[in-house]
Amino acid sequence: MTDRKPWKTVQTFGALLGVSVAVLVFVFILIRMFADPPVMWDLDVYRGAVRSWLSGNGLYEFTLYGPGGEVLPFTYPPFAAILMAPLAVLPDGVVNLTWMAGTLVLCVALSVILLRSAPGAGRRLTLRAAIVGVLASLALLVSEPVSHGASLGQVSLFLLLVSFTDAGGFVPPKWRGWLVGLAGAMKLIPLVFVPYYLVTRQWRAARNAGLGFVAATALGFAVLPSESVRYWTVLVFDTSRIGDVQASRNKSLLGLVVRWNLGGDQQRLLWLALAAVIAAVALWRARRHYLRGEEVAAALVVGVLSIVLTPLSWPHHQCWVPVTALYLLLLRRPWPMLAGVLLLLGFVAGTPLISWDETGPLWVRLAWELPSLVCILIALLGLPRKLRFAAGSDTPVFTGLPAPVQGEPAS
Repeated sequence: MTDRKPWKTVQTFGALLGVSVAVLVFVFILIRMFADPPVMWDLDVYRGAVRSWLSGNGLYEFTLYGPGGEVLPFTYPPFAAILMAPLAVLPDGVVNLTWMAGTLVLCVALSVILLRSAPGAGRRLTLRAAIVGVLASLALLVSEPVSHGASLGQVSLFLLLVSFTDAGGFVPPKWRGWLVGLAGAMKLIPLVFVPYYLVTRQWRAARNAGLGFVAATALGFAVLPSESVRYWTVLVFDTSRIGDVQASRNKSLLGLVVRWNLGGDQQRLLWLALAAVIAAVALWRARRHYLRGEEVAAALVVGVLSIVLTPLSWPHHQCWVPVTALYLLLLRRPWPMLAGVLLLLGFVAGTPLISWDETGPLWVRLAWELPSLVCILIALLGLPRKLRFAAGSDTPVFTGLPAPVQGEPAS
């Protein structure tokens, strides 16, 4: 199990949120002075599709046209539309402001979780921990994946937090898996944690994830029967509705293969073969992390694996990378900390590595593939081991032995 210190989580979260809000209000004022507020295209799609459904015109009949004339349809399962129903009735300004504030809350929540799992984490909130927490929250906010998702009104960061909390060992074993199942019914990507539960023999978590997914999907069929049949028999297989696979901002393995025309006529077979190998190695790495009691690292490896495996991985899907970078920084070891700094710099907002351009010289196009290669390397190599500290001491303990794993009933 994860080495969790008995922090007073609510007080910690409240303190970090308060300081972060104070800083972010100042930043927000500066942004509003020099820039127009962003147009949340994806949030507008969610709201428009739900309104279309509630007015009797169909959930998947709604289409929004983006700034470049591209078609932006609703691409999520019907269960997601049920959860998003309140967005259709609230005023635009309220929804947009709430969404941006929610992004801040999610960043603080992730920072608290990472701080609690850091080596040598103390029992109480100290000034040092508060400063680190605020800096971690700001680092997430200024990363390209998080800031891009916030500007679009995307749900990716919320799904990350739900999946990470579940798989990272912060949910009691009795209830573990339910959050992954519900998140998977909202968007399929979190279901990558089901095979992780299986290879780590967390049978109850795997069962709960399956039950949660089935229950939520069944609710979608009960409320939206025809739309559910259409989605699960036709639309779920149509990746063209999500976007162009070969776009430079798609950092998935399939995007890498298609952009460089690897495999020729057998391109899809090559992609499937490579994906199977990378998935097998990544799950093995995650299992080793789990057996050493490093459930947070295991969850991060599987989360990064999801970036590699999904056919289309847009910047907001890549939130797992800056979270992984913060984890590396909190390991308090030179090489992992350097890797964490480089990851944060490589994925900072406006980075040229995640470009809107589709053409350029060879060296530029090669540089655009670095985010994809980084994700593949994390999936294949895993993360560094976490130092362990004696109680009340700031000195690491090297035992040379893996931490004992607290078993759970095989049910």
